[in-house]
Amino acid sequence: MNRRMVLKALVTCAAVTPKLAFSQVFPSRPIRVIIPFSAGGGALDTVVRPIAQEWIKTFGQPVLIENKPGAGSVIGVNAVAKSAPDGYTLVCVANSFAVNHTLVPKLPYDTLKDLRPIGLMARTPNVLAGNPGVPAQDLRELVAYAKSNPGKLSIASPGNGTVQHLGGQIGPQSTIGTSGDNFAAPQNPRGWSFHTAWTLSGHLRPLSARRYWRSA
Repeated sequence: MNRRMVLKALVTCAAVTPKLAFSQVFPSRPIRVIIPFSAGGGALDTVVRPIAQEWIKTFGQPVLIENKPGAGSVIGVNAVAKSAPDGYTLVCVANSFAVNHTLVPKLPYDTLKDLRPIGLMARTPNVLAGNPGVPAQDLRELVAYAKSNPGKLSIASPGNGTVQHLGGQIGPQSTIGTSGDNFAAPQNPRGWSFHTAWTLSGHLRPLSARRYWRSA
């Protein structure tokens, strides 16, 4: 195989490995899975870790999870792109993986040549949450507050190219009808893993949720 693998679902890896020039059954040693976001509560981390336990049972080999956050997933993905193309180093990716191909001018890897997608692992909704001190209980009230208080609100994201970053840039323009002046959009230097815990503890107030697929 002359391309590295991009992991979204390891369970489909069995359909790919027979094409590899392995002299032994795959996998015959531990598999390394990189998550290009922070540990502890991000969507990818939360989804991958429990599923990895099932992979261990299925394949009979350890699955080593490694978090490599930064640059909207570029750092973690690049580590896999530069690894040996043997199927033992994989990466779980999100929306930013596809976006970075056109958004980042000088990626350290070739998205189409250095990586190979395997399959879809999960779909997750996006939740807009805010500081409870902001006098808004839902998205409608937030829009009204932003219109009357330009420049007072900011939208944090886990990195450039992530769906949260793009939503924070496009959302104010389409919803509020501005050029984005109502919102600043800094990256979140602490990563995104604290979001779930802070929401459950009341430090963040959920305002809106959006999913990108239709119900059956």
